[in-house]
Amino acid sequence: CGDPTSGQWGRFQAKGTGMCWDIEGGGSSARDTGANLQMNRCELPHSEGTDHVFRMDEDGYIINKNSDLCVNLWGDRDTDNRVNYNLWHCQSKSTTDQRFSLDRHPSDSCAFRFRNIATNKCVDADGRQDSDITTNVQQYSCKDSDSDDHWYYFLPTSDTVCTYQSRLGFRMSGTSSNMGTTFNTLKGAQSACSRLGSQCGGITHDELYNKKFYLSEGDGTYMQVGYKAYIKGDCVDSKFDYFDQTFMD
Repeated sequence: CGDPTSGQWGRFQAKGTGMCWDIEGGGSSARDTGANLQMNRCELPHSEGTDHVFRMDEDGYIINKNSDLCVNLWGDRDTDNRVNYNLWHCQSKSTTDQRFSLDRHPSDSCAFRFRNIATNKCVDADGRQDSDITTNVQQYSCKDSDSDDHWYYFLPTSDTVCTYQSRLGFRMSGTSSNMGTTFNTLKGAQSACSRLGSQCGGITHDELYNKKFYLSEGDGTYMQVGYKAYIKGDCVDSKFDYFDQTFMD
């Protein structure tokens, strides 16, 4: 798992939807103070000049790579729900609303949520598991449910990408509840399974009942109507050079 407290550059990917933090606009407009923080499809490989890259420093500031600006709560320590996050000059004052702490997920060791130290509220995406591009990033009272958009994975500059083969009418063997909770999207489940390496052999989609995706420790399959198996295949390590802004083999 990627560690968001490591000081590395990387992407923050929503656990439920597989979407990543993004800055509204493109080019220089995405580097302006006040530029809105939103969700978008994760860029892989990273395109030149991507604005999806952030890091969390030792003081809890979250810094955008392209702009060198901090993730900032609109207003001044506003404790209301649905207050927007944007980019702003990093503030050194102790009362700033630009500093965050981490809460770890109770059952998924790779997942976490950001809690604003000044307001005690969590970073949230507007709606409920909304996978639409440009979904707004805001603050909201912290919720523990996986159906809320408060849980993230950190994808550092070195990431693992795997291929998957689908089999309709089959499910994976060896599904284990201790591998984490369910996923609402295939993209989110594949990202998690890829990062787990040999601990995850594939994904089962329950197409008949709850429509959720489950990770599996085993790579075998067996027939069962109403399910679809995704067997993990070859994986490659993708490394991104932030100094050259190029994708490397």
